[in-house]
Amino acid sequence: MKNKKCTILISALTAFAGAVGFAVLQFRLYELLGIYGGTQFLSDLRQFAMVITSGLFTSAMVTLLISISEYRNERVDTLENMYLAAMDLQREFSKIKYFLPDEPKELIQNVLGELDNNDWDSKYNENLATSVLNFEDQQKADDAYEKYHMELRHDAQRAFRDYVWEHADEREKTAMTEPFQKKDYLDRTCAEKIEKYDKQLKETMKSFLRFQEVRTSAITAAYGRMDFIFANKSIRLNVYEKLYRKLFDTVNLIKKRNSHFELFFSGRGGNRANQCEFVWELQDKLLSEDEDHYYRQFDFDITTEMVQVLVYANGKVNKGEFPELKDYMLCTKPGYFQKMQKEWEEKNSANN
Repeated sequence: MKNKKCTILISALTAFAGAVGFAVLQFRLYELLGIYGGTQFLSDLRQFAMVITSGLFTSAMVTLLISISEYRNERVDTLENMYLAAMDLQREFSKIKYFLPDEPKELIQNVLGELDNNDWDSKYNENLATSVLNFEDQQKADDAYEKYHMELRHDAQRAFRDYVWEHADEREKTAMTEPFQKKDYLDRTCAEKIEKYDKQLKETMKSFLRFQEVRTSAITAAYGRMDFIFANKSIRLNVYEKLYRKLFDTVNLIKKRNSHFELFFSGRGGNRANQCEFVWELQDKLLSEDEDHYYRQFDFDITTEMVQVLVYANGKVNKGEFPELKDYMLCTKPGYFQKMQKEWEEKNSANN
């Protein structure tokens, strides 16, 4: 595209120079400067120069018109290539599986961390118990185990059970008249939730790990080919800040965090609480929320800028393609449907 731009500029300057030269000779504008050519030689030289400048002007104009046509086509192709390269990357983001538990994030993070720590501490205690069996003095064995064993914690699990019970369906709670019923309900429900969240967390990490195979070379090359005659600086800056750099930086951030996920799956680093921290850091870059919904904000922003690239290429033709945030709703928040049902019941009661 830079070659076409240079050709247009050179052709335009050449045509301008030819036109000015021809006009000066044709209309004898040089006489305004006191230059006169009264001899036959100078007259012939003037005629020769007029032929040269008119030919220069004509050939430069033909080249200019052809180059403008080719430039317009190449300009559209360059912007469309930028659009297609961005679309390939955006498609990868649309495949991400998000981890959004029904309970507060901090509560879930604490529970998963506590369970992992207890699991590791239990294995440590088992090894310690096996080691002290070699002691001849049972009292020393008991003292050593008491001194060095790890206490298992259940504070986060109790807080989790309390939260689940507090937000359980009131009709179910009323039906549980015996303490063992409440215990059985919480044991079953909390276990199911923990199993579900464990699976979701791992699926989310795996969906981020897919980005290790994602390359940004295509969009870098597409951006590098952008070089326009008009509004070049403003278009390139807008595309760079709102599309290219946003995609490039986010892909690299995910790859950077993937090192933690790889260590986790290899069993060489971090518990699930640590992984929650990294996952939610990435999700904060990709999602937005209001009172009732989560939205794929990153996808929405990227699509908006991709359409803007098409507007640069085709003018008003693509202006009706700008997306709306509501089309990028990911899911509703817990309690949304109950809230809608309550509002519907209150509305019906008011009407009656």
